[in-house]
Amino acid sequence: EHGRRLRVVECYRPPAQQSRYFQEEMSRLSAEHPDMTSDQLIELAGWYVSPPWVAPHSCGGAVDVTLASLDGTELDIGYRINATPERPGETSFLDAHTLPEEARANRMLLLAAMSHGGWVSHWHESWHFEIGTRFAALMTDLDNSVYGVIADPHAESPRLYG
Repeated sequence: EHGRRLRVVECYRPPAQQSRYFQEEMSRLSAEHPDMTSDQLIELAGWYVSPPWVAPHSCGGAVDVTLASLDGTELDIGYRINATPERPGETSFLDAHTLPEEARANRMLLLAAMSHGGWVSHWHESWHFEIGTRFAALMTDLDNSVYGVIADPHAESPRLYG
């Protein structure tokens, strides 16, 4: 109806890859904040990269998406997917007020389409949507999640952190 396509950028992420992303974020933050405790670092890292023990991408219940025109050209949504939100009002936040009108309209179309399909948006990563996860259950008042982490039978057990 709107002459748009949904472009899936990332969906399932193996636990070992999620663990690696989380460890990289922990290392980066540890270097920036050498006086923080491990628990403080885990909490801070969790704002940018989900801890592997709750990661929605590792259960198949999360997608990172954007919009494209019918010819495949990515549309302006006002952000780079996987940009690191550094403070409220950054363009990755769902309610960013600094977006150009076209980007805001495209973002609202994306939100409406995903919400119509039952997906729950993430307020600080407007490209990230979940369904059947712990977060989605919390946001939709369900008693429990549908999905848990999918283990890769061919991978070594990932280190959770540290």
